[in-house]
Parts: sequence; structure tokens; C-alpha cells
Amino acid sequence: MRRMPGVSTAIKAKPTPGPWAYNATSEGWFDVGPIGGRYRGCTANVFNAECIGGITNAEAEANARLIAAAPDLLEALEDIVDVLDALGEALAKVKDARAAIAKAKGEA
Repeated sequence: MRRMPGVSTAIKAKPTPGPWAYNATSEGWFDVGPIGGRYRGCTANVFNAECIGGITNAEAEANARLIAAAPDLLEALEDIVDVLDALGEALAKVKDARAAIAKAKGEA
């Protein structure tokens, strides 16, 4: 992952848990943050071209949507990694079983 210059990579804090959502403000940008639970309020602001040149409102909303999906994306990726780890172990067992079958048949 590329980081912005000067941003520390040593931070060990966990992110605010999801689910997150975004909403348009009356000022023309998007607030992003957790919904429900013990966490309340805005975690990030996503600005459009009125604040940052060149970013359309649609692009700012797409960015807010992506940021709001981050906790769900992280959880889904962690689940996939767990499945792949289990699959890798299963594939190793299949390889061992094939070797045992070949040995029993005199094909090893």
C-alpha cells in the first residue's frame, strides 16, 4: 500500500468497526463514519470540486462510498484469507492422500 509522505506506518490502533455509511452535507461534501453501536459521528470528510479542484460531486460521492465500505471490505477479505488458508491445508491433505494411494498401488 502506498502511503502519503510523512505518514507513520507504526500506528497499531485498530480501525473503528463498521458498519459505516456516508451522507451528503448541506455544505456540499460528504461525511463518512460508523452507524449504530457505541461509535457516533464523522470519521472522514470527502470534499468535491468546490473544495478541491478537479473532483466532481459524483467522484466525491464514489470516494465516500468506497471509504464507507472499507470495514466491510476488510472483513470480507479476512474471511477469504481464512477460507484460502483452510483450502491450502485441505489441498496438502489431498496431495498426501494421492501419494498414499500411489504407494499402495505400487505407482510411487
